[in-house]
Amino acid sequence: MSKNKKSSLKKHRNMKWAIVLVVACILGGGYLLARSNKGNDRPGDTAVNLESAADADKREAEQNKERLAKTKDGSDTTSNNNPASSNQKKSVKPTVTEATRTSVRAYVSGIFEEGGTCTATFTKGSETLTKTSAGFGNASYTQCTPINFDSSFLSAGKWSVALTYSSASSEGVSDARYIE
Repeated sequence: MSKNKKSSLKKHRNMKWAIVLVVACILGGGYLLARSNKGNDRPGDTAVNLESAADADKREAEQNKERLAKTKDGSDTTSNNNPASSNQKKSVKPTVTEATRTSVRAYVSGIFEEGGTCTATFTKGSETLTKTSAGFGNASYTQCTPINFDSSFLSAGKWSVALTYSSASSEGVSDARYIE
């Protein structure tokens, strides 16, 4: 093997070790930075919330259960969240997660209840069609039972759909979505 080839292989090996060292330093620095921010919840500090969506849903569901338990035993009758303390319904904003030629799926955040009504209103020009389903408590929000229908329910063309949610304590309308 020539002297130049040996020198080239040695440089190549040294380059690999340099890359490994740089990567190790970057990962180690990131680990130290994450450890130094852990538990620093003082104002002005920047911290990353590593709570999973499932954990957040569980926490919010537990808070809703506690609030409902207080409402049921009568110890919290002055709360604005208690519909019995006011004649006004809580304003909510349903979210349509899927709108196709055969189904509409939606949920309502900010409330956790059974028995509300989800109404999908389809509009094209002067034509208006509706389909309804029931709302049910799901984790920490109210889910609308999927609204399914035959593909022949909507005629050809572009339709808009808005979902209205209504219950004894809450009501609201989603933004319109379009179906083509």
